[in-house]
Order: sequence, then C-alpha cells, then structure tokens
Amino acid sequence: MNRERRIDAVTIEHYQYLAGFLSCFPGVGGTRDFWRSRFRLWWDENPAFEPSHDRGWMLRRDGEISGFLANVPSLMLLDGKPAVVFSVSTWMVLAEDRERSLELFSRQMESARSTLLFDTTPTAPVAEILSNLGFELLPWGAQRESILLLRAG
Repeated sequence: MNRERRIDAVTIEHYQYLAGFLSCFPGVGGTRDFWRSRFRLWWDENPAFEPSHDRGWMLRRDGEISGFLANVPSLMLLDGKPAVVFSVSTWMVLAEDRERSLELFSRQMESARSTLLFDTTPTAPVAEILSNLGFELLPWGAQRESILLLRAG
C-alpha cells in the first residue's frame, strides 16, 4: 500500500489540530488548552517571533499528524549585536514514523543555518544524535542556575 507522507510547516491554522495530536501523544499529556498556551508562548506572544520565521514542522502520514518539532525563537546578543536564535522543542514522532525524525530536525537546521540553534533539554539518545551531527554539548553543572536580565529603566 502506498501511503502519502510529507512534512508541512506549522501555521496558525494548524494549532487546533496540532494541539489535539500533542494532547494525545503517548506519555506526554497536557490538554489542548495547555498546548495552545504553549503556541502563544512560543510564537504568538513571543517578541522574538517574526512572521518570516518557521514555527515548526509536522510530519504527516495520509493527512494525519505523526510527528512534530517546534522551532522557538529567542533574542540574544551575539558579538554585542541583537540576534534571533532558535531552540528545539517538543520533538515528538509516533513510533511508526520514528525513522523519519531526522527529516524534521533537518528542516530546523536549515531554517537556523544563519544563527545559533539550541536543544536545552535533550534526552540521552537525542544528545547522542546531536553530537553525531556535530553539535557541541555545553557543560552541565551540578547546580542549575537561572539568570534574569532586566532593563532598569
């Protein structure tokens, strides 16, 4: 049987459908409202997001979502100049299409080619994949620290 498989860029029109996929993803959970709130955080209300940015990509089989990878922009200073950088988030692919996971990540690497790309919470298998692709693993300390930068004015 020949099944249609493709990758689509996420648009606002996909939010409801994507929230349904993510809320039912095995072992993850979260309601549709939870996932829609993530989309607002990642894209709609994110000051680093611009309409020209890719929100992420959906892997589809016969029209149904079977995988997803979010592309989340952030603002950062690089060499003293403001820049938009991207982070991997919510890389989830159903078992039957897991061999196609890297196709999603390839789209993200291409999209972020001119800037930095981060994956701040990779699982051990994902960290190994990233290392094999030439990504540098940053040292991880025993203590977690957060830095909040505020503009005093």
